[in-house]
Amino acid sequence: MIWSATQHYADFQSQVAGITGHDDFTDDDMQRVTDFLIQVVLKGCGVRSSPAP
Repeated sequence: MIWSATQHYADFQSQVAGITGHDDFTDDDMQRVTDFLIQVVLKGCGVRSSPAP
């Protein structure tokens, strides 16, 4: 899962960037992708976040 997700962004970077309206990934784009993939992988492993205090 981790490999395929990162490979997708590597192989289709220009298409993904085009969908977001950018010529290339920005640092913010990369952070959003990273946060999303972390959430998907952890949720798939059954890890739940604890509620904020």
